[in-house]
Amino acid sequence: MSNRALDGAAIYFDCADKTLCLYYLSNSRFQNNTAIRKGGAYAFDIFPPTVNNLTLLNNNAVYGPNRAGYPYRIVNSTDPTLLTYVSGQPILEEMRFSLVDSFGETIKTDSESVFTISAKAGGAAAKVIGNTDVTVTEGIGLFKDITFIVAPGT
Repeated sequence: MSNRALDGAAIYFDCADKTLCLYYLSNSRFQNNTAIRKGGAYAFDIFPPTVNNLTLLNNNAVYGPNRAGYPYRIVNSTDPTLLTYVSGQPILEEMRFSLVDSFGETIKTDSESVFTISAKAGGAAAKVIGNTDVTVTEGIGLFKDITFIVAPGT
């Protein structure tokens, strides 16, 4: 309790050989821990710990106040009802994508990754015009002034 660290204030799981590491956390309480970057209670680099009966209270970090991992997927966090997609016409609304971990938390410590948007239309000719590459800011990538062009009927 009440630990401070750069990453994983109470515990940081670092798999040195990067092949397979097994970690277990059970019947533990993590409280009032603070990580400067990620994982207020715990953080891991590749392999998440198997957890059972954990209590996580009042932990803090920029990303992952309780736990933090690694980038897992990119999620479209734009409200789809706000966007109109018409081939050849610019999308005037901002398209927002989030870089998230396996817990669904936005990786707020990442301002270096680059998202690239491209078109794929089932074998038909398709392309994207505009700024197709964006660097994330605090785990968020914003695409603006994009135009999709696809063949009619696709």
